[in-house]
Amino acid sequence: MLRAIVCAVLMVGLLAGVSLAAETKTNAVVVKFEKDTLTVKVGDKEKTVKFDKKTHVHDQKDNEVKAEDFAKVLIKDAKIELVEEDGKLIEINLK
Repeated sequence: MLRAIVCAVLMVGLLAGVSLAAETKTNAVVVKFEKDTLTVKVGDKEKTVKFDKKTHVHDQKDNEVKAEDFAKVLIKDAKIELVEEDGKLIEINLK
């Protein structure tokens, strides 16, 4: 019985740690977009991020944007939110 309780407490702790994996959200402004590369301005610094097939882009209404339409929505001076997990870009949300 004690073993089951200890295991349950450890699993809850482990799952809590996994759910808090390093997901970060950063507000930015688009500088330029080219095929699979996006250059943004975060504060006073420019940052370049790479896209891959798993990167999702959402418009202001939270609808997913198709890859062929990225150039239409990721225009210069567009305000966005970058969502990164473990240092890898996973999502872009237009503001």
